Amino acid sequence: MTEKTRQLILYLLKNHPGSSITNLMKLAYLTDLISVKRNKKQISNFEYKRHYYGPFDKRIYQYVEGLTEAGIVGAKSDFGITGEEFSVFSINPEKEKEISFDKLESEEIDILDELLGSVRGYGAKLLTEIAYQTKPMKKLGATIGGTEKLGETLDLKI
Repeated sequence: MTEKTRQLILYLLKNHPGSSITNLMKLAYLTDLISVKRNKKQISNFEYKRHYYGPFDKRIYQYVEGLTEAGIVGAKSDFGITGEEFSVFSINPEKEKEISFDKLESEEIDILDELLGSVRGYGAKLLTEIAYQTKPMKKLGATIGGTEKLGETLDLKI
């Protein structure tokens, strides 16, 4: 795990609190997609694969679990519109002063702020819909709820 990806997740949680794993994954994906287009490099170390609910890297669980175990992030249960239970995460206010974003470059923070400002209040459903409209997902012919090319790595450079 890299410190930069850890800080990216914390930045997302600080500025999009109450995010689920799905929210965090889609926000990281969209951030990396913009960063690759502008700066020719990802911010995170995620390798996005086509999953049922869009771009995904299972390492997101390790990052969030590590932050939760360290007490930096807290989790609580929430319920979706279909009644399914899921966890949402927020930064522990008592630990907020200890968080640093020193591994994130100023242009990366600009990308994050721009993206987060444009999707403020969006939940997992809307973020997933946006992710499916991106060029890497369209190149695979991926559709929401479909099984096209599951597990294939997404090319962020297209």
